Amino acid sequence: MKKQKVNQKIERINHLFDTLEAQIKDQGLDPNIEERYFFLNDTHRDNFDLVQTYYSNIVTKPYIEAQCYLLALPDIYDNVNIFDYDEPLDWVFNGDDYSEVFHSLSIYNQNIVQIGLEANGVLTSNPTGFAQAMSHFNIEQMKVFWQFTAIHRKEAL
Repeated sequence: MKKQKVNQKIERINHLFDTLEAQIKDQGLDPNIEERYFFLNDTHRDNFDLVQTYYSNIVTKPYIEAQCYLLALPDIYDNVNIFDYDEPLDWVFNGDDYSEVFHSLSIYNQNIVQIGLEANGVLTSNPTGFAQAMSHFNIEQMKVFWQFTAIHRKEAL
């Protein structure tokens, strides 16, 4: 019975990876690709649409779209006034230090934001957000990470 549950989990994870790979490959072919994105809930999806609309002048870059995806996470979006920032993750730092908003987030959200910055060459801490995520993310949080990666790598293939 235990082996069957493990096999089912492996099948679901493999299906998720197949879906993400298809998203990367189909970016230019499917104008409604975002309908296949993984969202934590409807609020995450709605926030993503709002954030993309606000940053529409720069969202043509995959890394900006990926940052919008992270900013749209409900617990982050509810704490950030997007109208105060030129780019989706500009709120993370206040000078050389993390902002009060960043410190107010859960560890999970801090780690996923750090990953968003690290994906663009900004080293945020030691250990890195990625290292922390690999040790602590649950499956839902991993799905957010995987979706972020698929969006960020749109132009990879």
